[in-house]
Amino acid sequence: MKFKAKILNQDSFFKRLERKENAAIAGMNRSVEMSTLNIYNDAIRSIHAHLSKGETYGKHTASREGFPPNSDTGTLANSIQFEFDRSETEIVGYVGTNLKYGLNLEFGTSTIKPRPWLRPAFEKNKEKFYKSCEQAIKKALKK
Repeated sequence: MKFKAKILNQDSFFKRLERKENAAIAGMNRSVEMSTLNIYNDAIRSIHAHLSKGETYGKHTASREGFPPNSDTGTLANSIQFEFDRSETEIVGYVGTNLKYGLNLEFGTSTIKPRPWLRPAFEKNKEKFYKSCEQAIKKALKK
């Protein structure tokens, strides 16, 4: 048994398919941009929120282990930056700080228990990002 299929108007078909692909990619790029900004904003908010009170050292009241660090001077929160790395095939969003103690607070050290501020912001936004990408693809396929 043989089966033969012929696609009529191939050029038109492939042009439509390419437009859908481009629309999906553009929508997913917007999802990366929005999610990166959300992570950036949530990380900063978590530090300024003073969500917990731990021990007091002079004028500083540390947060409890497992909670975002409390801000006194705003140095860490003000150092948080975001950027995008774009190429023809992908977009990557970065959020972070160049301050060493930001890393020490995030993961802890031998003398400091972790006070994560970036990973919770990522986790909070992860599902929204997946749903946003899914919606972008569905929207592109409907066009």
